[in-house]
Amino acid sequence: MWASPAAPSEAQTELLKASATESHKRAAAVVAQADVLLLLTGAGWSADSGLAVYRDVADVDAYRERCIDYAGLCNPSLLDDDPDLFVGFWGRCFNDYRDTPPHEGYSIIRRWRDERFAGTETARRLASHHGNYDLDQESGPASFFSYTSNVDAHHLRFFPTDEVRECHGNSETWQCSEYECAHGRKRGAYRSGTSTNVSGCWEAPAGYRFRVDETTQLAPAAGLPQCDVEATCSTLGEQSFREKNHPICPRCGKAARPAILMFGDWAWRDDDEQAKRWERWLASLHREQDARVAAWATNHATAHATTIKDAEECLTAYASATGYPEGTAPLRVAIVEVGAGGNVTTVRNLAEELLRTLAGCGADPTLIRINPELPLADLPRNQLATISIMSKGLEAVRQIDEALRALCGQGEAVVRVANARPIPLAIDRKGRSLAEQAVMHGVEEEIARHDETKWRRRLLAHLAEAKAASGHIGLRLELELEPEPELELQPTVDNEIPHAPNIPEGNPPVGGDVDKG
Repeated sequence: MWASPAAPSEAQTELLKASATESHKRAAAVVAQADVLLLLTGAGWSADSGLAVYRDVADVDAYRERCIDYAGLCNPSLLDDDPDLFVGFWGRCFNDYRDTPPHEGYSIIRRWRDERFAGTETARRLASHHGNYDLDQESGPASFFSYTSNVDAHHLRFFPTDEVRECHGNSETWQCSEYECAHGRKRGAYRSGTSTNVSGCWEAPAGYRFRVDETTQLAPAAGLPQCDVEATCSTLGEQSFREKNHPICPRCGKAARPAILMFGDWAWRDDDEQAKRWERWLASLHREQDARVAAWATNHATAHATTIKDAEECLTAYASATGYPEGTAPLRVAIVEVGAGGNVTTVRNLAEELLRTLAGCGADPTLIRINPELPLADLPRNQLATISIMSKGLEAVRQIDEALRALCGQGEAVVRVANARPIPLAIDRKGRSLAEQAVMHGVEEEIARHDETKWRRRLLAHLAEAKAASGHIGLRLELELEPEPELELQPTVDNEIPHAPNIPEGNPPVGGDVDKG
């Protein structure tokens, strides 16, 4: 279950402002010492370029007169109900995204990538795990990735395409508004002269701008676009956009729309290859860390003539080790999250989930959360691994970059010993001191362990009852609990799950479906 973002208290705000300079220095140390850099960005990152965020994008007289908000505009059904309004909204966004130059922060992060994370041994090892790269490309593999919920396509101007994940799509990519056509499931006749092998998505041509009335915010279908399609544009782009203010699908001739995830959107066509590259890259972090733990365990067993019994014991011993042979130290992952607010929490949820999963496999992740309103970890336990910077994104990145240059200028020996630990908040949202926080954290962990054990035992008891009633059991559980002979289960004999009319109330503290915003 995800926790809702909460603004810091007055006392916390004072502490965050007073420690801002030190936080910038520690964030710089995290980046300097990291093996991997992950950039996560939300709407606030684009706002630094001058683009509207969620609460401002529909703050226009024409929309107020129609009593329509952002959720109403960002809805695929509007294309059928009022196509001029739909194309006007997305046409204005499209024009703004193309005409607004990205801010300096992109260049700063790209420089970090090139100078500290490209061509490293870690980068090569990760590339061998995920296989995303053309190893002959000029930039070479890097232990870097950027993930954004923004749809302006600005990340693609600065980072290699195989290092970008746009989880909501982007305005440069267009698709058919009809689900079957967009997803390649349409059968029957197509437009004359159009290949039935046309991809489900295509790129908008360079030089194109929509014609949108500034007063009404409407884009009339009869009007010609402000800039016609260039002669050098792709065939698909030409068929879709040439001399049209309302683009059409080059495959079936129906209305086209940006390939952006909207509210109530069942037809959205994600970039499947981009999504797969991101998943492979994430998996490569776990594989690399697993390889480090395995190498350490082998070395440890040889040096101490001992055998580690299981994975849990191995990770416990690994985490408490005082030293690591070369190539076995925990993978240090710097997660820089910028401008991810509380309206759409996809990025915030991802950051905190990565803290949990990476730490869980033995890695050493640190979250640098930059946000002028919501800089704290949403889950209190994650605050121990979070550097909270209460600032706008570009301003903070500039400050961190300045501190990073100063630190690296002192040499690698100084970089290795620089303080990269998050600054503890002496007062939490409930006004508790550090000592009280530590006590409560221990109590909460003990309660969680107790609840999980209690739930598992209740489930075992229920399954034993079901087995006794039905004579067979179709669910195999491997639960490590203190021996309870009367609840011992035998191996499964078939694949049938027994009828269970009285499932014990209460859910385990793990698993389940999660709404990620």
